[in-house]
Amino acid sequence: MTQRTTSVKTLSAYFNKSGGIPTPAEYRARTDTPIRFAQIKSIFGSWNRMENILRTYDGRNENSVAVTDIEEVMAARQAAEVAVQEEVQSNRDALIARAAEEAAAVEKASTAALAMEPTPNLAPNGDGPAPGGSTIKVVEAPTKTAPAAKK
Repeated sequence: MTQRTTSVKTLSAYFNKSGGIPTPAEYRARTDTPIRFAQIKSIFGSWNRMENILRTYDGRNENSVAVTDIEEVMAARQAAEVAVQEEVQSNRDALIARAAEEAAAVEKASTAALAMEPTPNLAPNGDGPAPGGSTIKVVEAPTKTAPAAKK
């Protein structure tokens, strides 16, 4: 076992026996500690890190915030995964339905546009309006010519 693992087990037993995790000042003032305060800082890096490791290691501590029953943790994790999967599927279904509605609207608009027959309001020669028509005149688009090459 590593030094940290043995320290966690030793401190956990000590804190369970003494009634919880004390503050750093209280721990320094005690004379019956299994590990000196300086060693705790050396092993764990800080008092807070040691507290967090102990809380996840042993849920019987007075100040414990971790759940020690692994089956409860796994059940909660699985329930969360199922909820996420259901939400993803719901969002996917909504996106597919929206895309289908948009495709149907586009199809309907294009069908309606194709069904309309253009009726130009021009005189038979293309100049000026037909009798009773508007003043639209057909103008041919200019064609682009290549610029002359420089010599």
